[in-house]
Amino acid sequence: MARTYTKSGRSRGKVNGGFVRLPFNVMDTPAWLALSADAKALYQMVWRVAYAHGNEGNLSVRQAAEYLNVGKNRAAEVFHELQAKGFIAPVVMGCLGVAGVGKSTAWRVTDESHKGQPATRDFNRWSPGRDLEVKRGASPRQKQKPVPLRGTACPSQEDRAAL
Repeated sequence: MARTYTKSGRSRGKVNGGFVRLPFNVMDTPAWLALSADAKALYQMVWRVAYAHGNEGNLSVRQAAEYLNVGKNRAAEVFHELQAKGFIAPVVMGCLGVAGVGKSTAWRVTDESHKGQPATRDFNRWSPGRDLEVKRGASPRQKQKPVPLRGTACPSQEDRAAL
C-alpha cells in the first residue's frame, strides 16, 4: 500500500508497525552507557513485549537468544546485566510447571509504571562497581539419593557372601 502525502509533504497515513520509545534522558545515564550492545538490543525487545501486555511481558532466555543470535548462556548473561543496571525487573520468575511445561519469566521495564505504581527508574541508582540485585530463578532441587561423585564403593567379600 502506497503512502499518500499532503501538499506540504506530510504523511496522511499511520506508520506501519509500532515503535519502541527510548528517551534521551535514559540514553544519557551512566547505566545505559555501561551496557553492552547485546543488552541495549535486548532492552528494546523486552520493552516491545512488555508494552504489549501492560508492562508485564514474558520473554524466555531461548527467545532472547534467538532474537540476539547468540547462545542461551550469553542471553542469560544479558538478562542479568539489564537487571544489574536497573533497566528491567522480574515480576514473576520462570519455573517448570506441573505438567512439565516451562513458564518464562515475566519482565517489567523500570522506566514505565506498572499496575498503578509509578516507574521506579532503578537505573538512576546504579553507579560503576555497584550493581543492583539480580534475581535468579530457583535452582533445581537436589536428588533424594544422590550418587557420590566417585561412584559407589565395591562390596566387600563379606557383603557378597551375605547376599
